[in-house]
Amino acid sequence: MSWGEAFRLALILIADPSSQVGSATGGLAQPVSREYVALQILVDNAVQQAAKRRAQLRTLPDPFKRTKRHGGRHMGVSPDDFEKVLAAHRRAP
Repeated sequence: MSWGEAFRLALILIADPSSQVGSATGGLAQPVSREYVALQILVDNAVQQAAKRRAQLRTLPDPFKRTKRHGGRHMGVSPDDFEKVLAAHRRAP
């Protein structure tokens, strides 16, 4: 497996709240499925509407929305800068 493929797979794993890695990086107490998150938002919205105070409704994220891709040549770090950081890392104890 190449470093690029490993990096892309790690980004997918981090974005998944049902994985241990995704829940830990997202600050969650435990891994939760996307269905659980959707149901929680729906229940919260129903409670907010039934409350006496003004409702603060949340919306579900659009699963078909295209997001900006991370990785590859468009990371914002030049190859020279990356090589400098990598060389400094190799020298570190």
